[in-house]
Amino acid sequence: MLRVSSALVVLMTGSSGRRQQLAQENVKGTRRARDCGNAHAQKIFDYSATDDWGNTAGWETCGTGQIQSPIDIDIGNAVNVHSDPLSLKFTSQSQVKRENNGHSIEVHGDFANLTLSVGSFAASQFHFHSPSENTVGGESFPLEMHIVMADAKQSLVVVSVLFEEGAENTCLAQTLDNEPETGCDDELAAVDLTDCFTSVMEGDYWSFDGSLTTPPCSEGVKWNVMHKTATISSAQLAAFQAKYTGNNRPTRPLNGRKITHNVVNASDGGGGGPGWIPPTWLATLWLWFHA
Repeated sequence: MLRVSSALVVLMTGSSGRRQQLAQENVKGTRRARDCGNAHAQKIFDYSATDDWGNTAGWETCGTGQIQSPIDIDIGNAVNVHSDPLSLKFTSQSQVKRENNGHSIEVHGDFANLTLSVGSFAASQFHFHSPSENTVGGESFPLEMHIVMADAKQSLVVVSVLFEEGAENTCLAQTLDNEPETGCDDELAAVDLTDCFTSVMEGDYWSFDGSLTTPPCSEGVKWNVMHKTATISSAQLAAFQAKYTGNNRPTRPLNGRKITHNVVNASDGGGGGPGWIPPTWLATLWLWFHA
């Protein structure tokens, strides 16, 4: 659910924020390998005990927060609003840092820009969770990518892409190949998400208020979960899951939050086939007939 965390993973931005993050982890007794030769590096977060995160000093919001992420998107109760597509533009980045932080692979860089009514946001990083953290109508997906973005005031927005197994995702081929060891990082020659994700960003999406999905679970994060899915090959998925499977926080209660279904195209691409999720009216009709 996220790092700046993501997503999907603590979200911090900037080198100073990263140093503070590592310092906090040391204080809390967690361990992170700074020597790439350390084969015994520990995971930062225990996903088998997510309900205990709130018992750790500094992470109390994980247990007491009222707008926590991830969530289950109840498509029957989402509020339909006609909207323009997300104004998100990808850019090609070279010499990009890739990090194995122990619970996900994370790629850093200013590889996308987003303009919202509240301001402009620049990408900080993207990372992955398997299975997905957010669910749709109770359905989980094999993989979820969190694109973490921040404005000049460090307000956070996360754009989430859900994946289904299918064709190879060529934009992620370098990212998911020969990943560094736990606690280590390396450099990718180039990252460009344009060809694989532009069409996803042009469709419908759900938006809601939420939080980071990893400690400290800070709230005030604006979430946008794309309606159309992307694809990843079974080989790519297996390679990721061999290292990181189960790095998903369970869904949290809505506690009265509104989910907005931003309707860009009536059926988000024409209906049926890979990458298509039924529009709200169809889901409601199905539920009515099966009541």
